[in-house]
Amino acid sequence: MAGFTLGLAGSAEAAEGVDQLGKCSSASEVVSLDDGSTVALGTTDDCGATARPRERVLLKLTQAGGLDTSFGNGGIATLPDVTGPNVVDLLVQSDGKLMLVTDSKVARFKVDGSLDRDYGVDGMIPVGLTGADSLGVDATATSIDDQGRLLVAGTASEDRMEQPVIRRFLDDGTPDPSFGTGGMVRTDLFFGDPLIGKSILVKGVGASADGSVFVSGRIDNRQKAPYTFLPGGGPGLIRYSPAGDFDTTYGTDGFGVFAGSDHPDIKATRIDDSGTATIARAVVRRARQASNTRRCAPDAIGRPAAACAPRAVRRLQ
Repeated sequence: MAGFTLGLAGSAEAAEGVDQLGKCSSASEVVSLDDGSTVALGTTDDCGATARPRERVLLKLTQAGGLDTSFGNGGIATLPDVTGPNVVDLLVQSDGKLMLVTDSKVARFKVDGSLDRDYGVDGMIPVGLTGADSLGVDATATSIDDQGRLLVAGTASEDRMEQPVIRRFLDDGTPDPSFGTGGMVRTDLFFGDPLIGKSILVKGVGASADGSVFVSGRIDNRQKAPYTFLPGGGPGLIRYSPAGDFDTTYGTDGFGVFAGSDHPDIKATRIDDSGTATIARAVVRRARQASNTRRCAPDAIGRPAAACAPRAVRRLQ
């Protein structure tokens, strides 16, 4: 998305916004608040006109499109450089506070753009995902459930197989002790089998209204010795109880796989209160890239069938 100044076009504040952020500034995440205002996350850049370093910032626009001067410094909040290099998502809590989740840290900001020092340590917490080998795992998905608890998930490599890791945090930034072990769940999708099992490349995490946790991504049937992919993979979901127990009653032995593509490149997913998943993937066809979005409503057996028909397709040159 080019330019924070897009929202200021034609306003008296447009020139001021360009001066503060730089004409080559860009936004990577945008969220809307209940009052109609908008917050964008991005990086400042003046196209090399000066030696000013690039900075990560939050910028808030009013419903009318002007800078919200009650936020940060004249509508712009410069973020600490310790939040982590790779942004996973920018989230909004029900009270209007902002959650910036990177692959390694979470930072929470008050409605005025300042760090919420009551959250974690000085406004930040480590993501803290680890595999069975105790090595760190990058977060690749995040969301906030109906009770205000933060979910983060990633993919651990267990014996060269991709396995899910999820953490749930309470509102104050502490791990939720009622979820898994100390707030974290790791699942071996081989379930002790030395040869045949499944893997999942985690792309989304969310919760339904009852607190059940859904993880989405590319699910594959796998074999060890030799390491290989087996037929029958595709985008899909797995489900956990509110306490973090793997739900084997969902789909087929706990896996709801959407037929149609063995190795789709899933770009993004969203899961709503009912457990319905919207999955976006990219495929290459005749030197064109297609954006394919599917909305999949899991039924009692976890299979989307006709409900997972393509919802929208847009082709990009």
